[in-house]
Amino acid sequence: MAGKAGQIIPRGERTWLVRVFMGRDSESGKRKYVNKTIHGTLRDAQAYLNRSQRDRDLGVFFEPSRMSLDGYLDKWLETAAKPKLRAKTHRDYEALLRRYVRPALGSRPASKIEPLEIQGLYADMQERGLSARTVRVHACGSPLGPTAGRKVEIDSAESCLERGPPKASERRNSSSESSAG
Repeated sequence: MAGKAGQIIPRGERTWLVRVFMGRDSESGKRKYVNKTIHGTLRDAQAYLNRSQRDRDLGVFFEPSRMSLDGYLDKWLETAAKPKLRAKTHRDYEALLRRYVRPALGSRPASKIEPLEIQGLYADMQERGLSARTVRVHACGSPLGPTAGRKVEIDSAESCLERGPPKASERRNSSSESSAG
């Protein structure tokens, strides 16, 4: 019998404890959960559980903690981005994050960064004269895109947030189509 991937436990009127299963500890073998109290309806709690499980499966979920955005970005680059990207694309992502994101938000706790702050960062990047493509690649490729709550509307980036980083074959096809036309 497979273990539960998450639970919703009633804690009072319109209060729910949501438990997300994160796997087993490699040393002790004990189950690891992330717990979060949700105030609202059961539907709100279920939506949080579904989002958390999706983010966990995509490799972008992080436990609410005091981990800085810098620490989270380092972890994301190694565990989520590196296995899926070519070496040059990975280096480009590192450079974009180091140049534009880390100075602005890097020292802050990742769990405290709000979607509007990320949208503000994207707007600032455009005001600094960065191309829409650079901002779009950042929104599509970095873990900040999903964190922005799928509300980023710079250069139609909201569609790419659902897909994640473009695959190498998609980039090749779109560049050959644009050069042929």
